Formats: sequence, structure tokens, C-alpha cells
Amino acid sequence: MRWMTKTFQSAKSVIQYQDKEAGIVTGNGKVDMNNPVATMYLDFVLTVEIKDGKVRLSFDNLTTTMIIVGRDTRTRPIVEGPGVEAEIHKRLDPLVESYQREMSTTSDF
Repeated sequence: MRWMTKTFQSAKSVIQYQDKEAGIVTGNGKVDMNNPVATMYLDFVLTVEIKDGKVRLSFDNLTTTMIIVGRDTRTRPIVEGPGVEAEIHKRLDPLVESYQREMSTTSDF
């Protein structure tokens, strides 16, 4: 899937499962959280399902990874709280929009 390759830089490290006949692609992704104190990413499993001319993108297994240079790396599950859902949408909605733009200009699965 060309969009995953362009968006996440490497199809080999991103795409974990692909079934063209069933219209399913699953892969690992991450987006930068723009944290001023440390390098922080929102990590997720992305599933793209295409059936009967419809598309569904699902984001699962959300975690955050924080890298503090010279100290440590921490990966934690997302915990519900004030503003968390809005922050997740702020990071993932641009991916959905990017996918929609890409699919409106190409038919390559």
C-alpha cells in the first residue's frame, strides 16, 4: 500500500499483514507528539479495510513512547483523562485526512 509507505517511510517496517483479496492491510505506525521536554511518540496499530467501495481505518493498541536522551525510554498505554481523546484526535485525524487525499488521487491498494 503506497500510502503507508509514503506516510511512515518504510513499508517493510510498517506493514505487518496484507491480504489484497480480503482488502485488509495492518501495520504499525507512530506520530510525533511534539513534547518540548522529551522526544515523545504516539504508537499504534493501524488497520485499513476496504470492502464494497467503503474504507475503514482503525487505530488500536495505542501507547506513548517517551525518549529522554541519556536517561531512558518508556512505553506506556494510553490512560483516559481530561483532554486525552482530543489530543489523540489532534494527532491521528491528519493521518485520516492524508489517506483520504491519497485515495482521491490514486487507485493503488
